[in-house]
Amino acid sequence: MCINSRAFSSRQTSSGFTLVELIIFIVIVSVAVAGILLVINFTTANSADPQIRKQALSIAESLMEEASLAPFTYCSAEMTADGSPCTVSNGTDTRLAGYDGPVNDIQNNPIPALANYNAKVTIQNAALDSVGASDALHIVVTVTNGSESIRLDGYRTRYMPGTEQ
Repeated sequence: MCINSRAFSSRQTSSGFTLVELIIFIVIVSVAVAGILLVINFTTANSADPQIRKQALSIAESLMEEASLAPFTYCSAEMTADGSPCTVSNGTDTRLAGYDGPVNDIQNNPIPALANYNAKVTIQNAALDSVGASDALHIVVTVTNGSESIRLDGYRTRYMPGTEQ
């Protein structure tokens, strides 16, 4: 009787992963998942900050616009189109000159939704290139909410009403 030695071979071919390959795969996937979770955690923790910044910027822009639109003229009867006299304005005769406190509406009533915001407006004469300090204003608006602070700077010069540019 002849016995085939191939039939009793102890070496078998198998397809699959070894234990070492499996452990290395688990370590690599764990490091990748940990990195992704750190990014998601950071993004979630700071997601409210842009809203606070955007609200502060909106408040600062509206206060800057109000301060910039305040009268800042010099005129005489010859300078007006219809010959009527006008009053000279120094540009700081607005409710916002020296304003420092909570954000209020135009009638100076508090706005409950903006109770955490404070605004400071300074309007000062400042030279601007060839324009003298008496004919130019530097407007600074600062809005804060906790540690978040937005500052806008603007300049404005005197104009003559009734004249065409």
